[in-house]
Amino acid sequence: MSRTAITLPGSIEALDNEPVKAQLRAIGERVRDIVTAGITLARSEGTLDKLLAAHAVAVKVFEAESAGYFHHVSGGEALKASLACAPGCVFCCHLHVEVTPLEAVALWHALGDTPHERQRRAVTELAPRVAGLTPEPRRAARLPCPLLAEGQCSVYETRPFACRGLYSTSAAACEAVLNTPLGLPLPSIRSPAVPRALSAILGVGINAGLGDAGLQNQTLELVTALDTLARDPGAASRWLAGERVFS
Repeated sequence: MSRTAITLPGSIEALDNEPVKAQLRAIGERVRDIVTAGITLARSEGTLDKLLAAHAVAVKVFEAESAGYFHHVSGGEALKASLACAPGCVFCCHLHVEVTPLEAVALWHALGDTPHERQRRAVTELAPRVAGLTPEPRRAARLPCPLLAEGQCSVYETRPFACRGLYSTSAAACEAVLNTPLGLPLPSIRSPAVPRALSAILGVGINAGLGDAGLQNQTLELVTALDTLARDPGAASRWLAGERVFS
């Protein structure tokens, strides 16, 4: 089995801090190995269970590394206390979100029980409206994420890594970004860089593990990916078998 290269995103590669970049690469490699092992077990058993378990372990890696950052960096605890993110604050839940295929499958699995029927229906209703929208038109459209329920993420424990890494110290700044008309400069948001870097490298590691096993592994738009799984109940199993099911 060939190994897909762990390539740091451009924003991370541009950092003038080789120890930090080496640590991020190591995290990406660790997640790659977790995902690769999960795929092997899932295929041997003929179910997605072990791969979904691997995704849950990757989530724990992110949460542990993020918590370690806030605990150990100078001023980290004060920065964490200053974050404005809280239930009911959903300005960022109107933005273009990208996920790995594994995240899409894990999210759809989390939406599989009866209480999430409204969210599943909202996915298929929203998908035609966001299809083909690039990030800025998606923001300007002010269309809420279909996974929201009463001002909170209905699958919070399984939320995408892109959402996990996006923090802000000002809800007002986030609201201003959402309300800025298309084509005008966006207000700046103070957001810790390390959690964003962690979310990016988790995605790189996951996609590398998927690529190692010959699975479709390009980054996907959240709603469109979920809509694919909604419309084809066998899509996730065929994806695990190596078929390209996501557009």
